[in-house]
Amino acid sequence: MTEITLLDNHAGSDFFHIDARIENGSLMIVGHDSGPDIEKLYGEPEHDYYYSFTPERTRFLHYKLRSDYLSDDDLLTLVRKLFSGQTGERKLREYCHSRNIIFEFHDFEKVMD
Repeated sequence: MTEITLLDNHAGSDFFHIDARIENGSLMIVGHDSGPDIEKLYGEPEHDYYYSFTPERTRFLHYKLRSDYLSDDDLLTLVRKLFSGQTGERKLREYCHSRNIIFEFHDFEKVMD
């Protein structure tokens, strides 16, 4: 499994981290946020979430990105180039919605002991 970092950012006391990886042919975008503002928002100091694409939708996303950006890059390279940084997650969602590329979003809180 290859994994790339799309965001690794501190904003005040808060921390935001997003990785992308391919598992069993499926693209996964995995996020972890922590800090006082996260606790205000979710009631817990840490928040985890991920986006998942089926293998078929992963291949279709790669095809569309290669076509739209005239690139021969592998999928993770394209994802890094196009969807890194603070606005990358929003850009990925907008791109997928505009191209009717369906993904699942899973949102859950991590309880600290």
